[in-house]
Amino acid sequence: MRRIAMGAAALAVMTILPAMAQETPAPAADTKLICRRTPEIGSLAKFHRECYTRAEWARIASSQRNGANRLVEDLRTRPDGGGEPDFNNRPAPGIFGPN
Repeated sequence: MRRIAMGAAALAVMTILPAMAQETPAPAADTKLICRRTPEIGSLAKFHRECYTRAEWARIASSQRNGANRLVEDLRTRPDGGGEPDFNNRPAPGIFGPN
């Protein structure tokens, strides 16, 4: 009787374990965190660790790229700071006072 009970228990475990293994999905690549170390401004040794998903890193990079593009475009189109630089040993108008 004891052998029958042990056999039944073993059979139950062998049928349940594969079903449990199939039910647990692998974590999606979109939810995996990617960590980067960024230096702290003003320090040569301190770093911050920032962890985001791949989509969040892409959004951050896009936001920074858009900000840099807006800054360059603003400097290019302003009447006192835009255009080509003056290489005749004179500062650009508006930066170091009147010419």
